[in-house]
Amino acid sequence: MAAPTQQPTVSGGNQNPSSTPSMTSTRGEINCVTLCRLGQETVQDIVTKTNEIFNVSKTMQLPNGVSPVNPNHQVKLQDLIRTAQRHFKRLRLLYDKCNQLSGGMDQSNAEELIPWKDGKDSLSDLSGLGSEDKVTSANQEKQELVEKVQSKNQQLQQIIERLRALIWDINTMMAMRHNTWP
Repeated sequence: MAAPTQQPTVSGGNQNPSSTPSMTSTRGEINCVTLCRLGQETVQDIVTKTNEIFNVSKTMQLPNGVSPVNPNHQVKLQDLIRTAQRHFKRLRLLYDKCNQLSGGMDQSNAEELIPWKDGKDSLSDLSGLGSEDKVTSANQEKQELVEKVQSKNQQLQQIIERLRALIWDINTMMAMRHNTWP
């Protein structure tokens, strides 16, 4: 029995190892949902690379003129920055393509898409979100707490003054006691 032969894949040029398998498998059907999912993955990659950039930056010594920066860290940092830039460019392309595909859709204001608890659909009437009763009770509670803290501070100051006076008296007695001993 002969071994099955593998057919070479025709991909139209160079293969990009960084392209996701989902992008190549859905070449025939690219829609807004797919682009948004790829955009979400790209944003996650950007966040990951940014965290890596901060971690590498934390391990690097500051260039203060005495000790140079480790070249390995610098190369890794430059590579991470280039990768993040590529991800941002990819995200921009995905965004533009998604806007192009959804050009005929109604572009509604994002504020109108937020479901409000009271059924309001604009940000113009935000006074109902925090009632005045809650605000006044919070202010009263704050005032009571401030008064309690002030009274406790006064009590602590009185205790400190009493302790100072007691220590002064003890030191005075000890000094007199040493003077009376021959």
